[in-house]
Amino acid sequence: MRYSIIWMCFNQKYLFDVYADSVKDYDVEIIISDDGSTDGSREEAKKRGWAVVGNKVNKGFDIITGANQAAKVALGEYLIYFTGDTHPKHDYIHKADPHVAADRLLNGMRLQINEKGTVIANDWRYLKLKDGIDWDQPILDMSRVLPSAPWELMQSNGMMIPKKMYNAAHGMDLRYRYHPGACDTDLCAHCFYRGNKLMIVPEAVCYHRYHRENFDDDYSTSLKEKRIKEFEETYGKPEKG
Repeated sequence: MRYSIIWMCFNQKYLFDVYADSVKDYDVEIIISDDGSTDGSREEAKKRGWAVVGNKVNKGFDIITGANQAAKVALGEYLIYFTGDTHPKHDYIHKADPHVAADRLLNGMRLQINEKGTVIANDWRYLKLKDGIDWDQPILDMSRVLPSAPWELMQSNGMMIPKKMYNAAHGMDLRYRYHPGACDTDLCAHCFYRGNKLMIVPEAVCYHRYHRENFDDDYSTSLKEKRIKEFEETYGKPEKG
């Protein structure tokens, strides 16, 4: 199997029909990474034939445990992660697939939608970029767009990553559990320092239900800064371009 799609959820059973419809044209494995939902998500997912991993009780923003457990059981060569409030446009995989490679970690373009499903904005991460980026390019090399910290525009929401790459980086670091932010950018930085490429495919669109921008807490920020220094000491500075 080429792709395993992993939704990291908490009480989002009401979106399961949307999940299923968004990938109905593809032969993919669906895994629900559940953080102790109380709305019957686990039971409903199993009825649909989906795999379920995660916490039996809510741990409070512990997406990491479930993400790593999902990677262990996934049958796909490539993993696609979405947070529970996000779903891909129907052609997400079709648009991204030509750019998939064993040494590439990919993100699609995340568009924010309101409760009616209307697109209202680009994801805030893209809004921080300077003008002059050609979004009409089929693929963007983040080491060229953000040469000093290309991982800052990469995240687990919409991330397409080879399972071997995920495992080689030992997944998401468990020290980030219960601390908002940074766990996914840490993983992307780790993969980058190990010699892999970080890319965005603007044509591959996923829809992210609007919420205010999340900010990393102090613990996550300091841990990420410490880890990146360790990556540089261990692997050296990656070649650019």
